[in-house]
Amino acid sequence: MSDTCLDGLINKAFQPNFKANYLLCLPVQINNMQERIVIGKNDFAKYMVSVDSSFTDNEKLKEYVEEVIKGEKKFFFYEFVYKKLVDSSGYTLLFDKNKLTAFAKQDKMGFLKKYLLNYDSDKTYYNLDLTKSPDDFYMVVEILFKMNYLTAYSDGYIAVIKANCE
Repeated sequence: MSDTCLDGLINKAFQPNFKANYLLCLPVQINNMQERIVIGKNDFAKYMVSVDSSFTDNEKLKEYVEEVIKGEKKFFFYEFVYKKLVDSSGYTLLFDKNKLTAFAKQDKMGFLKKYLLNYDSDKTYYNLDLTKSPDDFYMVVEILFKMNYLTAYSDGYIAVIKANCE
């Protein structure tokens, strides 16, 4: 993902006037192992503020997410701290290799048409089709994130929004 696309993705995820809880897909350090986490933006912000109060600044939070995605900084995640301070189960750790990556790389359009209802490249808002493979939900979210799409929980719906990218 280019820097322009990454900026667009992060700016969209952290828009203060949009209440949806976008899912962030980040590399994470757990027990000295490099893994991946899918975490709601709101829960991520609560966790980061509980660890370091300077993360109440939205711009600092956005900058940190960008640096973590680029590999410039490491995101250390402590489940005990999260459960104690955030009091939520709003994250999923991904330990296994994403089995959908090969399909997504070979046929990006096919992947998007399979998982996004009524996919049309001119649209920017979609509903996620959970009937295709509900067990792979977080793997699908991870690939969509890498393709510059944000998945959001809002008012009981799961929506997918294409972030601006030039």
